[in-house]
Amino acid sequence: MVPPSDPHALSPAELKALARALLGKVAELERTVAAQPEEIVAKLHQAKVLVAQGKLAAEAVRAIGVTEPTYYRWRAGLEPAL
Repeated sequence: MVPPSDPHALSPAELKALARALLGKVAELERTVAAQPEEIVAKLHQAKVLVAQGKLAAEAVRAIGVTEPTYYRWRAGLEPAL
């Protein structure tokens, strides 16, 4: 533990806020990485299987780890190929 007299020491609340901010940045960076075409096709297929098994489209989209707008954009772009 860092002695309280250390001017660089962060309080637990400051550490928690910093951790939240860093995790938010990591999540932001993960969202900006473009998926490869093979990944998109695989995820769309996985979602199609889940829907065929009776899951709602929203549940399938969450299961494949994308947002609904992304799912529908991908689907619209690849509809003729599917």
